[in-house]
Amino acid sequence: MILHGIILDRESRISLRRQLVGHLESRILGGQIGPGRRLPSVRRAEELLGLHRNTIAAAYRDLVQAGLARTRPGSGVYARSPARSSDTGVARVTVSGSRDVHLDCTDEDLRAVLKAELRSRLAVRVHRSVDTGPQVRIRLAPGVGFLSAVRALPRPSVVSVSSGSEHVHRLASSAVLIHGGEGVAYLPSSPGNRDSAIRASRLACLIAADYAALPWARHRYSVQVLPLPLISGHSWTELTLLLRQREAGSHCAARLPERLERSLQPSVKEP
Repeated sequence: MILHGIILDRESRISLRRQLVGHLESRILGGQIGPGRRLPSVRRAEELLGLHRNTIAAAYRDLVQAGLARTRPGSGVYARSPARSSDTGVARVTVSGSRDVHLDCTDEDLRAVLKAELRSRLAVRVHRSVDTGPQVRIRLAPGVGFLSAVRALPRPSVVSVSSGSEHVHRLASSAVLIHGGEGVAYLPSSPGNRDSAIRASRLACLIAADYAALPWARHRYSVQVLPLPLISGHSWTELTLLLRQREAGSHCAARLPERLERSLQPSVKEP
């Protein structure tokens, strides 16, 4: 199932090795391949994908070098938690309450994108960073829905993504290149830029926008605009778990004084 649905373009100038790495990176960062999950053996992957075993072995080595997998001698290659990889992530979120988080990101454009996504998807209040409290390293991976939409496009097609962050555009264009192949072109669009919006309206078969640009894009385009989530599935799972723990803790704390009051009351003996 790990390799199910992977489509490789053998006519592309992008090497098959790089295409396979891109697919596996997206699935690990997106949470579809969980940490500790064993990847298919080279021989099994060769049977499923029709690739030479040297190509598959090289792709696995690239994953290991990127910190997204590890090799266990005599056992195989296993997906690795992005939070424990050598990459420390592009941002940190500190959970200070069930509805309050603090976002630390040095890239202000990217911070605006992540802030909008956190507020839209979790209904939390987002503050500036603090040093205390449980933290989650935020990894970025385009949403599964966006990748599926790119793969389903006819060839040739144009995908336009609206974002004010260069980091988002680099990530989205790489995803389109890997998952769409050379038959799908990438067209960046900037929120508030009338000319880029006109080009996207005329040329794009698929229009997506990050959460910061989504209100503007939906108002500007007459066609459906696909939201582009960027927080990886792994980071999202960690963050929601911490918020639920904080919420459960606050409920217990709210009930604690009442229990204490009852326990401190003197017992009354019936006559």
